[in-house]
Amino acid sequence: PKMNAIWSNPGFGVKWLQALVAGVVFIAALMVVQWPFATFLMSPASRNWVFGTMNHPYMASPDWYGVRNVFWQYEQTAGHFWANMAWALVVATLCTRLGIMFGNWMRKVQR
Repeated sequence: PKMNAIWSNPGFGVKWLQALVAGVVFIAALMVVQWPFATFLMSPASRNWVFGTMNHPYMASPDWYGVRNVFWQYEQTAGHFWANMAWALVVATLCTRLGIMFGNWMRKVQR
């Protein structure tokens, strides 16, 4: 089917496909933008008055990851990382589907 047909007036099954496609696009766009920006925020170039990454609370311990400007390695393995990415895709798909349902309901609301 044409992509226009998917986005114009989808049926029930196609609405889930629409939500899945939108979820994949969202996760991909987030990764493309957020990963380099997070790397920038950890670099010395971000320690200025605009981003303020050199400002930390008084209670912050000097050995905290954020104070040392290093990433905290949450995922211990590549499998753990991809499992988290799969959960992100599931959540993005479900939230998009809820948004589609809410949008369709809002379309029926009349003044």
